Amino acid sequence: MIISSKIRRSPAHDSPNFEPTIMKGKKVLDSTGKKIKSVDSDKGYDKEEYHKFVVEELKAEDRMRIKNKDVPIHRTKGECRKKAKRRIKRFRANYRSKNETVFL
Repeated sequence: MIISSKIRRSPAHDSPNFEPTIMKGKKVLDSTGKKIKSVDSDKGYDKEEYHKFVVEELKAEDRMRIKNKDVPIHRTKGECRKKAKRRIKRFRANYRSKNETVFL
C-alpha cells in the first residue's frame, strides 16, 4: 500500500525528498495507530544517513538496494550500510518498487 509519494514536474534528483516523504507517511500511519515496518527503495537512496534514519529513528526494517554490492564488506563505508550488505541475502529477489519514489 502506498502511504506517501512526491511527484516532481521537472527532472531532478529526488533524494532530498527522502526524509520529508517518509515523515509524511509516518504522520499518516501514526494517526491510524500503526507503524512503518519497512522502507524499500532503489540504489539512488543508498546513503549511510538514510540507512541510519530508517533503522534508528523509525525503528523499521531497512530494505534499500545497495550500490556496488560486489565491493567487499570491509571496504564499505558506514556501519548501517555494512549491516545491510550482510543481510542482503534475505532480500526478496524482485522486491523493487514499481515506481522509484514510492516508500512502503
